[in-house]
Order: sequence, then C-alpha cells, then structure tokens
Amino acid sequence: MPNTEKPSRGVVITGGADGIGFQIAQRFLQDGHPVHIADVNEEAVDRATLQHAGLSGSVTNMGDAESASRLFAEARSALPNISVLINNVGIGGPHAPIEEISNEDWNEQIQVNLSGAFYLTKQIIPLLKAQKSGSIINISTASVRTVPPFRAGYVVTKAALEAFTIALARELGPFNINSNAIRPGLMNNPRMTRIIKRNAAARNITEQALMDEYLQHVDMNCMIEMDEIADTALFLASPAASHITAQIIAVDGNMVSEP
Repeated sequence: MPNTEKPSRGVVITGGADGIGFQIAQRFLQDGHPVHIADVNEEAVDRATLQHAGLSGSVTNMGDAESASRLFAEARSALPNISVLINNVGIGGPHAPIEEISNEDWNEQIQVNLSGAFYLTKQIIPLLKAQKSGSIINISTASVRTVPPFRAGYVVTKAALEAFTIALARELGPFNINSNAIRPGLMNNPRMTRIIKRNAAARNITEQALMDEYLQHVDMNCMIEMDEIADTALFLASPAASHITAQIIAVDGNMVSEP
C-alpha cells in the first residue's frame, strides 16, 4: 500500500513561549510537526517545552545577531529539518509622541521587530533553497492599517516587516518558497484583558462598556481568538497554500480604525 502519512515539517517560531506564538506552536504540534521556539523569557521557554513532547526551545534575544545565530544552530540540532519559519516576536515600545521617543527605544524596536526577522531568515534561506520548498510567515498587526497615534515605532517596524515579506516572496518564489504575513486584529488574549481592565479603571467605566466601545471599530463586531491566527499560519505553511505568496492577510474582522 502507498505511504499516505503526511510528512512532518520542522517549524521555528520566534516569540513562541506564550501568547500567539505559543498558540501557533501548539497548533503545528497537534498537526504532527516538530517545533522549536525562541523567546527571551527563560522561564516561559522552560514551561512551554515541559508541557509538550516534540517542542524544543532556545532563550534568545532576537534583537542581537549573535543570539539569533545561536538560535539557528540550536534549531538545526533539535529539528529533523527546517521547512517553516514564523517571525512572531515583537515589542510594543513606548506610547508617546514621536518627538518624545528616545533613540534607545526607537532602536530597540527596529532591532527586535525588524532586524531580528532579518538575522534569522537570512540563515534559514539557504536550507529552504537547497530543498526547493518552504514557508516564511511574518506576524504583523492591524495597526499598520489603522495607524494609531503615539505608536510610531511599532507601526513603522511592522510596516517594514510587511515590506520584507514581499521582498522575500520576490526573491524566493523561483525556489518554490512562499512568504506571507498575517495581520492580527483586536485579540482576545491576556494582554488585551489587562489593557481593558486598566483603561476601564482609568476612565471609571465598566470593562464591558469599554469593550463595546472598542468593538465599534471592527466591522464584524468581534475580537479575534488566538487559535484563528494559529489556524491561518498552519494553512499558509500547508501544501494547500503552496502558491499563495506575497500576501498580507488580515485576520481582524475588518478593523477599520483604532480604539
């Protein structure tokens, strides 16, 4: 009988020890793929890897080129192959007018949100080219579209990440490697829960009232679950999406403005 077993694809996920990154990691594991995560939080990496067989991890500062190189070496050692790269890590940076953003904060966002993706991707590309297949998925944000004020560093670095996505697609298409980005919207996750609690208390209104206000900015009047992002990533890395490339895919219920 023919072997119908689906081949596993080694997956590397940055910022993968919690939040969206960890949800994506779990989704690929459930589908039978070995995963190596990277995160700056050592405790979170230890906790995540203890939870799941088939999940390995590295403590990595993606804003540092040498640390990204160590991650690449550790991922190659831990995985049978590397076929999928998900650049998920990102920092929000300060909430401030442009003229009040420090040079240090600006440079840190560029290093982590943009350069980190470059440092790791450039090392993985030769492997993908050699096997003439692979998927690169970059996690952006709906804020690139809505452009909230006082978040210049975050918006600019994520917009640049989207441009990097398309540049990768142009260069790697001839090698049968696709490159896409996902724009998550208003997430139903612990971070958003903390934001709503804090902002509702500051305005002396109920959390539900604030949530209703936020949802007015989303045409489908919805928050986005983390598993929706994970399912989208899994699809983009699957054979069904092998000819989908250079796309920026919003999973946001059509978020048209910023709360």
